[in-house]
Formats: sequence, C-alpha cells, structure tokens
Amino acid sequence: MGVKDLVQWVKKTHPKAITHFPNRWASPVFTGKKVAIDATLMTNRYHFASRDGLFKGKGEIIGWYNLISEMRAYGVKPIAIWDERGPREWKAPEAVKRLTARANHLARRNHELDRASRLDQFKEVLTEFQAMTEEEKDIIRGLFVTTRFAFHRPKEDEQPMDWDGPRIYELPPTSSVSDESLPPSPPIKDVPPIEMVPPPIAEIPSAAQGIPLSIEGIPPPVQDQPSTKDHSTPSPPPIPPLPEGISSPSKASQLSSTLSEADSQVIDRVVSMIDSLAPLIQEYRESQRKGQVGSKLDSEDLDLSLNGEIVEMEEDLREWIPSKLSSGGDDFKEEKVEELDSVLEELLPASNVGESPRQQALTIEEGEIITQMLSSPPLPPFKESAPEFHQEEQVYPTPPSTPQPEEEMKPDPMTRLDRLIEQLPSTRSIYERALDIPSAGDHEDCKELLKVMGVPVLEAKIPYEAEGLASALAKSGLVDYVGTEDSDVLAYEGPLLKNLSPITSSLSLISGTNLRTLTGLSPASYLDFLILLGTDASPRIPNVGPVNALKLIKAHGSIEKILENESKVLAKLEDDSIGRERFMELVNNARKVFTDLPPTSQWGNEELEEKEWDEREVERLLEERHGIQLVDRESTLQSYV
Repeated sequence: MGVKDLVQWVKKTHPKAITHFPNRWASPVFTGKKVAIDATLMTNRYHFASRDGLFKGKGEIIGWYNLISEMRAYGVKPIAIWDERGPREWKAPEAVKRLTARANHLARRNHELDRASRLDQFKEVLTEFQAMTEEEKDIIRGLFVTTRFAFHRPKEDEQPMDWDGPRIYELPPTSSVSDESLPPSPPIKDVPPIEMVPPPIAEIPSAAQGIPLSIEGIPPPVQDQPSTKDHSTPSPPPIPPLPEGISSPSKASQLSSTLSEADSQVIDRVVSMIDSLAPLIQEYRESQRKGQVGSKLDSEDLDLSLNGEIVEMEEDLREWIPSKLSSGGDDFKEEKVEELDSVLEELLPASNVGESPRQQALTIEEGEIITQMLSSPPLPPFKESAPEFHQEEQVYPTPPSTPQPEEEMKPDPMTRLDRLIEQLPSTRSIYERALDIPSAGDHEDCKELLKVMGVPVLEAKIPYEAEGLASALAKSGLVDYVGTEDSDVLAYEGPLLKNLSPITSSLSLISGTNLRTLTGLSPASYLDFLILLGTDASPRIPNVGPVNALKLIKAHGSIEKILENESKVLAKLEDDSIGRERFMELVNNARKVFTDLPPTSQWGNEELEEKEWDEREVERLLEERHGIQLVDRESTLQSYV
C-alpha cells in the first residue's frame, strides 16, 4: 500500500519533514480546514480492526461515527472519497499481493484450528493420565524417555518411518522439536538434535507367574557401535536412566513377563494411554515441522497467467452488495468465501507457510507441557544438615551469604495447558479478522451514515483512486489536507495527514512538495526515486532500498539511465525473472498514475461544504440498522482530548 518504506525513510533521514500534532484536531491549525479522507482505505482499516462481542462486524460504523464526531467538535470539515467499484488494470500487482497475503492468513488460521482441536483432545488424555497410579505413570514415562512414542504408525498417505536412518525431528526434554532437515527456528536454534534411538522394550515386574505377554511391532534395538562422529558436532544429550521398575529389553520383538490379573489390567490401561498419547504427539511433531518460522508465501508463487479467475472471484466478492430484503445474504457470502479459499489453497499450499512469532511461542509451550507431563517429577531439594561443633572448638562468625534467587516453580501441566488453551482464541482471531473481506455492502452502509451526518461523499472514477482525487483537490486549493495512510500522496506531492485512526494517536503531517525540496531532486527525478522504492503499480528492484535508490537517481537522473549505465542493477532484474522490458512497462504505468491527475472542475466549494447534521436521524439509523445506541456524545468526546 503506497510507496514501500518511504515514510520510514523520511523518519530516519528527514525527521524535520514531519510535523506532529499530539492534540490532534484540537490544534488551532486545523480549525476551519477541509480534510479529504481516503474513505475506501479508512473503511477497510476499521473493518479489519473490528472488535468482537456485541458489536462484532460494526467496527467501520463505530469508527466513522467517532472520527467524524471528533473532527466536527473542533471545527474541522471532513470530505469522504471512495473508489468507484471495479478493477483497475494498473493495480494487478497489488491484487496478487492481496491474494498472497490472504493465503498466508488462511494457512495460519487453519494451523490454529488444528491446534485447538489437538489441545482439546490432549486435555482429555491428560485428565485420564493424572488419574492413573504412580506405577502406571512411571511405566509410561519410562517408555516415553526411551522411545518418544515414535513407533506411532504413520498415516496411509505418509511415508513409513525409516528406523535405521537419522531422526527427522524429535520432542526433546526441553521446549522444542528439532528438525535436522529444516533450518531451526530462532528461539530454539541452540537445542542439539536428538538422534533416533530405537525403542527398547520395558519389562514390567509382577509377583504372579505363568501369564505371558507380548507386544509385537516394536523394532529391534541397534547394537552399540564405536563412535565415529566428528567431535566438532555437538553430541546429543544422554538418555536418562530408566525409572525404577523398568529394565532393558531382553528381546527385540516382544515384551514378556508373568502377570497376575491385576497386572494385566495395569498393562491394558498403560497401552490404552499410549494409544491415546502417541497420535497426539506425532500430530504435534508434524505441526511443528510444517510451522517453521521464517517461511512465507510470496506473490511470485501465485501464477495469475494460469489462474487469473481467482482475482475475478475476489473482486466479485468485494463488489457484492447484500440485499436489505434478503435474509440469506450472510450464507451467500460464506459460500463465496469458501469457494475462493478452496481455490487459493490449491494454488498456494499451506505447507509453505511458517508460524508467526506468536504462534511459535504457543508451539514451544505445547512442547514443554508434553515434556513436563511425561518427565519424572523432580526430587525435593537436598538440604545439608547443620555442622556439629565440639565445645573446645572456637566458632568464627561467617559473613552472610549472598541470597540466591529461588528457582521459580512451574505450574503443573494441567494448569499450563488450561492457560495455553485460553490464549488460542485471541491468536486465531487475528487471522479470522484478516480473512473477513469487507464487501461493497459494508462500504455502502458507511456512505449512508456519513451522508446523514452531513459529510460530503465523493467517488473517484476508474482508473483513478481516492488518494489521487484527494491529492488533485489539494493541489487545486479545494481542500487543505489528504487524510490517509497511503504514502502515494507524497508521489503526487500532496499534503499527507496520517494517523487519523486510532483517535488516541498524534496526527502527523508530511508535505510532498517540501519532501521533494529536501531531496534536491527535480519533479521527474523525485517521482522516479519513489517509483524505484516500489508502488502499487510497479515492483521494487531487488535489494535496492531508499538509500541506494536515491544515490542512483542523483547519479543518473532517471530509471532508464540507471538501467543503461548500471549493469549490476539490470542483472538484478534479470535474476528476479521480470526483465527490463516488463519492468519499464510497469514503471511507465506508475508514472502515468502519478502524473495524470483526475479532473476537479466538477467539484466546487458548494459541493465540498459540510451539510446539516441530523442528530435524530443519525441515532435512528445507528439503532435500527446497526443495533448501536449512543451514549452522551459530549462526555465521550472529552476522552478524546
């Protein structure tokens, strides 16, 4: 959205180009001024930030009401500008980015749905585990220590595990799962991998005689061999000794013992518990392997030349307006969303998407809970007895010892699991909100509200956009500021007013004309500099950021001259599979967007003046159409100052 990294570069390189207004609209400079707002972008921002609970799905209505109320309270005159509905050919690259972002959100949302289902099952299993006797728990813990339950049979569509080969990933007695075939995640990169140790067979003692027991399907142990490893490679941690009552296997293919009837029941409960635990632990391992941090789908993964219909599907969904007389609108939208996501999942496999840092933290905690549950309880701390002194011995005072901080005791596994489950909805909601596409009907509801509130509502006709029309109005002197987060306004050399939302943030003003003066560039070179950074209409040259782009433009004056004289830059385009011809085609599209301003002659001062605010009609609309009742507006506005 906008010129990539431009505002960050301005903050770092030309901080004086930004004027901050902590008091927002209460600053005298805004009194009586007109602010043209990019209403399409603002509505989308309010929609994606929509709150849960009673007013779920009404974030854009509440956001707009609060913003306009605040501006009007200080004599500021808002003007809302929407994009005309329909695709714009020059924005095709942005559509690809938007769909790629959706694929990432979809994969991460589904990842959390799988986690929630797995943890619900794990809680049931943990409850049963806690009800077992200590003897039964020790047996299960001993088997976990020696086998990690890696004998769980793989699914039919998975490759069988190679017992003689190295382990792909393992659940160590720490907080992570190691995967030697994948780059390790940053939080757990120092944990050494644990090699595959074939599961030995535990013997369970019994006082009774004569009842044999055998469990088939457990692979034979590997005989100890002299170590031939390179000592430069860190050795895996030693396997802890077996718990009391567990001995090494006597045979590779069976477990034998003499059992009483009571012992047989113990075995049944142990085997049943392992049958419940092993699939969940294997599912955790698979989930952790697929969720390696750092992997993310890129827009190049989406082949629009073969699957361009998906762009049309998304556009149709955005343009759909539900009928106010129909009660099946939500069902229709849900069907269309499912259809879109189904096609998207086929084009962009979710297996290529890694976890976010927040998700990775949940995964680490899940692994620690499993390890804590299946590890032997820690022994009580050893306390030294006080030394005995004979009467004739002289006791010298000893200096006070430095107090050592007591190691924080971790909660029991069930408490930790409950806390982890409580965190899941908030993480999942991040991706669910991002997947909730605002429809044209949502935008129409906002237009209706603003008109009742007396706000002039304009529309930027295709191929123009709202920020382009707003910038043209500013350059014509019809408005004073352009309110948006889209830095494209600076390419138009317009006055960009940022941070309209949230209402607790300071407003920030950047003048495009002033910024160009600070760069020392001509209008044409300044525009080429911004285009080099990457826009909605054109990509950035790989590894050419703001600093290098400015140096290149100052040295050569234009993008064409850069490509003619800088072979290394041209080579980067070729390596990126875009090529010089296609890149210049997109550059020229961007130049046309920022130099071909929409006409403003049809808009006069009368059309841009605010209308009367019908307070009663506003309250009726909010309550009857949206179920929102107003509190005392004056007292609410006091909290905005």
